[in-house]
Amino acid sequence: SEASTLCREALIAGATVVVRDERLWDVSEFIRNIGAFELTMADIPMAYWHQLAQHAVGMSADEVPERFRLVIAGGEAMSVIVLRNGSKGRLEIGVS
Repeated sequence: SEASTLCREALIAGATVVVRDERLWDVSEFIRNIGAFELTMADIPMAYWHQLAQHAVGMSADEVPERFRLVIAGGEAMSVIVLRNGSKGRLEIGVS
């Protein structure tokens, strides 16, 4: 599967892969776990990214650890409204 290939490639490169259990983290818990697990990136579904972007608009820059640098979101269309709002906050958004 694509997920196992991505995990394998990350592990070969020396990364640590964190896989959550079946319970979905709420956005506040996700932000806390970025620091707890020393995450540098996350690959999340677009619907979860929408929640994260809405939450991030009101966040100060020091609430997200510096080492966290990349969020990959996919699987469905990105909301233009959320994209506009997210770009006003701390998020640096690149769309390809």
